[in-house]
Amino acid sequence: MKRVKQTELGELPEEWEVVKLGEVSNEVYRYPTYYNIKYVNKGIPEVRGKLIKENGMLESDLSKYRFISEDTNSRFPKTILKEGDFVLSVRGTMGKVAIVPNKLEGANITANLIRISPVHSLIYSHFLKQFFLSIYFKKTLNNLSPQTTIKTITAPTLKAIEIPLPPFPEQRKIASILSTVDDAIQKTNEIIIKTQELKKGLMQQLLTKGIGHKKFKQTEIGEIPEEWDVVRLGNVTEKVRQVDPRKNPNKRFRYVDVSGISNEFFKIINFKEYVGKDAPHRARKHIKEHDIIFATVRPYLKRVAIVPTEFNNEICSTAFTIIRCVHGVVDYMFVFHYLLTDRVIGTLTEIQRGSNYPAVSDSDVHNLKLPLPPLPEQQKIASILSTVDEKIEVERNRKQKLQELKKGLMQVLLTGKVRVKVS
Repeated sequence: MKRVKQTELGELPEEWEVVKLGEVSNEVYRYPTYYNIKYVNKGIPEVRGKLIKENGMLESDLSKYRFISEDTNSRFPKTILKEGDFVLSVRGTMGKVAIVPNKLEGANITANLIRISPVHSLIYSHFLKQFFLSIYFKKTLNNLSPQTTIKTITAPTLKAIEIPLPPFPEQRKIASILSTVDDAIQKTNEIIIKTQELKKGLMQQLLTKGIGHKKFKQTEIGEIPEEWDVVRLGNVTEKVRQVDPRKNPNKRFRYVDVSGISNEFFKIINFKEYVGKDAPHRARKHIKEHDIIFATVRPYLKRVAIVPTEFNNEICSTAFTIIRCVHGVVDYMFVFHYLLTDRVIGTLTEIQRGSNYPAVSDSDVHNLKLPLPPLPEQQKIASILSTVDEKIEVERNRKQKLQELKKGLMQVLLTGKVRVKVS
């Protein structure tokens, strides 16, 4: 039978304690006046929030750091970092946290971060890291910070946060289990990044050089195979009519807005349902299966998707331009991949207009020049690139499952609901 006790944090195993962060820390400190810093080419690395990764680690590439002089560093002695310390963002974007590795010992931090130096004989650094990454800690931070435009949390408030603390051997075991899952997530992430880099290289090669060509010609969009043409996108796509759902006041429809597009997965991930009489004023574009919808506001955000079967004959926002490829002339998947190239996105970004909502027009998109191989080659190129996309999606799904596993393990291991065996 499990022996438990009631604590301020709820039911915990009898051997566990509840401690305040300040009781297991030598230092919890930030300088609020770290401003007007002069940077140098070589010196002491400066750690800032953007260098903190979601897995609780700091950026390992020192070329991405800014550097301060020894003299500047000496003005902020209490935030000089040691291996095993933590840096935590406590202003603006709160709760980003990372453990300090050996290579960043001696570095310093900006005013948006706080240094936490744990007492290593009382709390295991990697256990504390997992606590800092927990939903409980994030919620606690959010609840304790004032509801102002720029959120912030003070050192005294941080020191008062309570931690469920197992005996030291159990801390190490819990940290080891969770770190193993972290490592698997990190390796999966590295595979995703490498596969994305592979795809970028393939796109550059296939969409400009094609497959197996030896003769090339110069065109307005650069060198392409001799057998290819250059066409205006609008000349190989159909005109798309606008509709007014209010004319069928009781007809239910799915509505896709720009916010419903994932620019990571290039898919529709969210939508709303309306009846015609309640249709938003932007709900005017009729979409069909295999259409490409391309958000014209801030084109550099790449909110682009192919309409799947389940959204055939639905409605999207006028903030999209719709690219409906002429069947038998141009392959929609080939066009989709081409629209995501740096060349296209760069061209549209250069001509976007407006300061608050920089955008391009439907005409701007349809006036784009498209390299056009023979249809069988278009399909082959699209197939190669889609195969790489499928590999990326498999790895992303694996990463998501690992993240869900980690979340579930944290909920039971960091609260003692499931105990670990300590040899």
